[in-house]
Amino acid sequence: MKSVKVSTPSRICLFGEHLDYLHLDVIAMAIDIRFSAEIYPADDQWIKVNIFSENFEKPGDFSHQTFAQSFLLDYPYEYTHHQDFIKSTLNVIQRHYGQLEKGFQIDFYSQVPIGKGMSSSSTLIVVLIKAILEMIGHEDARDPERIAYLAYLAEVKEFNAPGGMMDQYSSALGGLLHLDFSGEDAKPFMLNNRLPGVFILFDSLQPKDTIRVLSHAKKPVVSAMEKLKNKGVQSLRDLKKDSDLPNEFKNELSYEEMTKLLTAIDNYSILNEALVHFQAKEINGTYLGELLSRHHRNLSQGLGISTPEIESILTTAKENGAWGGKINGSGGGGCCFVYCPEEKAINIKEAVSALGFPGRIIHMDKGVRCDES
Repeated sequence: MKSVKVSTPSRICLFGEHLDYLHLDVIAMAIDIRFSAEIYPADDQWIKVNIFSENFEKPGDFSHQTFAQSFLLDYPYEYTHHQDFIKSTLNVIQRHYGQLEKGFQIDFYSQVPIGKGMSSSSTLIVVLIKAILEMIGHEDARDPERIAYLAYLAEVKEFNAPGGMMDQYSSALGGLLHLDFSGEDAKPFMLNNRLPGVFILFDSLQPKDTIRVLSHAKKPVVSAMEKLKNKGVQSLRDLKKDSDLPNEFKNELSYEEMTKLLTAIDNYSILNEALVHFQAKEINGTYLGELLSRHHRNLSQGLGISTPEIESILTTAKENGAWGGKINGSGGGGCCFVYCPEEKAINIKEAVSALGFPGRIIHMDKGVRCDES
């Protein structure tokens, strides 16, 4: 069998950051920064993995090899660290489809900035699952929702990690997506994709610790919701505004629990305002930008996950004509994005680049797919 080439997009989270793990909704958009792979079936039991990363400032330059590993095909694998995603994916695949008979070599080419809040781990797993299913000729290779769910198992469930399902589903399905996580399974809905203007992604050049940030933001809200259940409130969906909180309940929360709970309530309100607007015949760029900036203020002030560098990027972009913007991903560093009129994009990008932060104009993209060999 000849090699198979596949790819999947990164994403930006427009609304619902830090809501998916509370079984709430998210609005995310797949973007034309992709994680690609070429898989070569082997005649032996060896699996060989190489990862090459693109220079964010030099599109097309994949000269930097960030990872190389070789090991024998086996099942089940034991994990050596909490991000042992190649082996966790192989375990999930073999648990659901039977043990693989032969090994393979897979070369990854990542346009997605690694460790920057751009779902590099999720895109790697999605594209690996797609590649293996194509290699073994299974019909699930053409089922993006199935691929997304398997990726969630491999990334989150295998390690009891604090993340949600947003990254895996938004990457695998692509487009502009409303994801409802109220049930056991994610329910995806495609939204109006006729957005005016463009987005610009910026790298703050700050490292981030996704697991630590997620845990810091998640635990106080989960703790508060457990206390709420004793008051008859089963879901944050029941709390559309601050006044919906039982008065006697407020005295039972710590300052941190109350702050982060109120942040989650307002972020859910913002998301619902955005959902209503996405039903309109015409999207108002100014209004959408204001919602993005309001969401970011909550993430920055309520959850404390922004940085001085990201604040500088967003402020400079706004001063140069951006409608709005926000941090992307779990926060604590990494990337952010702005939304702006197309005619102002170059000036905004140059103004922020003058501060030392590289940027790239991005567009909506399709989900996981096979590419030409």
